[in-house]
Amino acid sequence: MTKMKAKAIVISLLCFISLSLTAQEFNLAVSMKGDLVQGQPFTVSYVLTGGRGGDFAPPTFKGFSVSGPSSRSEYKNINGKSYQSYSLVYTLVPLKPGSASISSASIRVGNKRLRAEGRKFNILAPRQGSQESGTPFVNAEIPKDTFYSGEVIPLEYRLYVPYPYQKKGQRITIAPKYEGFFVENSSLYYSEELMIDGIRYTAYIIDRKYLYPHQSGQLTIPSITINYNLVHKDDRFGFFGSGGKAYTNQSEEKVITILPLPAPEPISFTGGVGDFSFEWETEDTDISTDDVFKVRLKIQGNGDLKSIKAPSLNLESDSFEVFPPKIIGEDRNEYRNGTLLSLRVYEYLITPLKAGAYKVPVDVCFFSPDSMDYINSPELSIQLNITQGDGLQFTNLPDQEESIEKKSSIQTLESYSYAGDQSKKSWLHHWSFWLILALPLGLTGGLWFNDRYEREYAELNKQRERTSKALQKADQEISKLCKQEAASNTERFNMLNNIAYDYISDKYGKGNKVRNIQSSALLLEQAGLEADSIKKLRTQLEENELLAFGMPARDEFEAYSEKLLEILKTLD
Repeated sequence: MTKMKAKAIVISLLCFISLSLTAQEFNLAVSMKGDLVQGQPFTVSYVLTGGRGGDFAPPTFKGFSVSGPSSRSEYKNINGKSYQSYSLVYTLVPLKPGSASISSASIRVGNKRLRAEGRKFNILAPRQGSQESGTPFVNAEIPKDTFYSGEVIPLEYRLYVPYPYQKKGQRITIAPKYEGFFVENSSLYYSEELMIDGIRYTAYIIDRKYLYPHQSGQLTIPSITINYNLVHKDDRFGFFGSGGKAYTNQSEEKVITILPLPAPEPISFTGGVGDFSFEWETEDTDISTDDVFKVRLKIQGNGDLKSIKAPSLNLESDSFEVFPPKIIGEDRNEYRNGTLLSLRVYEYLITPLKAGAYKVPVDVCFFSPDSMDYINSPELSIQLNITQGDGLQFTNLPDQEESIEKKSSIQTLESYSYAGDQSKKSWLHHWSFWLILALPLGLTGGLWFNDRYEREYAELNKQRERTSKALQKADQEISKLCKQEAASNTERFNMLNNIAYDYISDKYGKGNKVRNIQSSALLLEQAGLEADSIKKLRTQLEENELLAFGMPARDEFEAYSEKLLEILKTLD
């Protein structure tokens, strides 16, 4: 019973993760982990993902000096779909030792209100002496020291740099060798701030891997050696000039225990080690014996999907013909807690041979390290209703004697043709044959080149027209927007920024679209515009985003729209 509950919890968790990837979320993110230190600044961000919001109700800060907020937006790609996130960032400085807190905040998205819960913090007194007394070090980090064979092991090599220094550049001088593991590289690299023994550190991920042990026993996580430079955060000339002070650090080796999978393995064991969910998909369940239909098996989980064999379908061979499955889709998402959530989709082609009602079952079993046991997935099956088709009918087929007679006639005709006057030259050797052949080919090629030229010329003209009329279009759109009194401030300021994005795309995009502040500024820099003009535009767009979040406006909407239009004119 306990195993069944664990299985249900795992599958429910995976389904929740999958659904939450597309949900609207509003969360509080803190740049520091653990306790804080009096006088040392850090940032908190309110992040809205999956939607546009307004009417922001800011939190109350107790025990901090506060500056901000500033706004930021970025695009994310999740499961092949793009989502934009918006952030309000505050910079906080703890005022005194003791306790401090941030109350909850909320924002309206559509007809509902999303809330980010508050946080409490413990503030420590500054350590006696300089905060620069901490020393940098490198550490290999894994979530535990005992794993099963085939279980994914998230490995991070972290460089810890004491505040107020920053890392500049790095070079791995002695690369690790992973004996006894299959290795998969990670694409998720980040840094975070945290407290260790009262000293503030910045932890940099210098290398990240996923290890898959393929043998049991004692295995070693190898050390890594890295060269890098440190510069003081306020030493701008050191950061861009001298390069700072050079350091070399080496991590320690770690010995871990790899357990073999329990014996005996179930017959339905597919090779998966981790926690997985399975789902059937089909286009239609009512088919005939004339049809070839597809069924898809979607497997999602936190283990190595490459080790999972495609499950076999338990179908009677005299009732169905099943073709070997093929992989039609794969995806994966990485998370900072070390979770690697992967997705694989198998497609089966099936031809029914007999009419009747059938159940398409599949038995799937995997090993769960958390439960320390093999888990059978819930019964997976599709109910099919097969009807008798019309079949293929062949009529008026020639019998064997008729075929022999026709073959004989053809041979006689061929012999007669060969015995004709061979002194006459074939028409293939005459110039008129090649002329007649070349005329339609040349005409077709000429028409194709002309059509292609006209299309490219037309597209070039459209691009020139968009470029020349970009400012005029922006002016007209801003005028229309100012007259839309029924629209809320959130909608109006969002639409105002979109007008600016459309102008930049039409004027400088060359067919590419921009939809956020960062990509707009980058496109303008590539176009060679003055840095001062780009900075003014960026500042105005960020202010508009704050106003869209619900921050109080100093002036009427028309004043902001006129200011944006003047900036666009300087860009034009």
